[in-house]
Amino acid sequence: MKKTHLLRNLLPFALVSLTMVSCQKEKDNDYSSANDNALAERMYSDMESISDQAADGNLISFKNGIDQTIMGTCATITHDTTVTPHVLTIDFGTTNCTCNDGRKRRGKILVSYSGRYREQGSVHTITTDGYYVDDYKVDGTKSVTNMGRNASNNLYYAISVDGTVTSPDGKTATWKSDREREWVAGESTLINWLDDEYMISGTASGTGANGKNYSASILKPLHVELDCRWITSGSFELTPEGNDPITADYGNGNCDNQATVEYRGKVYNIVLR
Repeated sequence: MKKTHLLRNLLPFALVSLTMVSCQKEKDNDYSSANDNALAERMYSDMESISDQAADGNLISFKNGIDQTIMGTCATITHDTTVTPHVLTIDFGTTNCTCNDGRKRRGKILVSYSGRYREQGSVHTITTDGYYVDDYKVDGTKSVTNMGRNASNNLYYAISVDGTVTSPDGKTATWKSDREREWVAGESTLINWLDDEYMISGTASGTGANGKNYSASILKPLHVELDCRWITSGSFELTPEGNDPITADYGNGNCDNQATVEYRGKVYNIVLR
């Protein structure tokens, strides 16, 4: 499948974090942890999506789909197969260029890879070189490792991020994430990505721009069905330092834009965009 579609479906994960901001803001002025977590989720998912598009689905993922690329004409792509592991370079130049998603980018994304998406043991590592999105500097490393098949005979992948996002005014937030992506349906259809389904589990943590730590845990695996824009089930919890946890729940399997957020005993019904 083309992971661009998977990452698009994970955007509600970040959007719920942003909704948590408004819920927490009702009683607290310190709500930046949720905002920082949502920003990091988007930035590093965005990097993987761009990398997949640059590879045209052939290196990092497996199936191709028709999808307008984020990059547009902003990036120059070079592919060095003379080195091991091979390296794909996505160069947005030294000045901001407005991409198809409306965001301004400059700098480079580099992808080193040692095999294709379906190959057990293959590792794809994404790094940056002077890379900015809307003048936020994005540093760090994201790796995707094919772990082979689990007890259910499904392919699964270990995904780790160790990164830093620096705002235009110089404030820095760090973010680490360790996730597992299990391919639970659609593996046998090599062309049709719409029947692909994944279960996402794992944790994240970081230090916000305010200097306070936070953690995030997926409580029930997030079920991503690629023929649905929304996460169809699962839940996660965000806990800012010195504050009460905030829990988001995507429901029990319906393809809809409804979710709930619980904070300090109050439950908020939200509509995902």
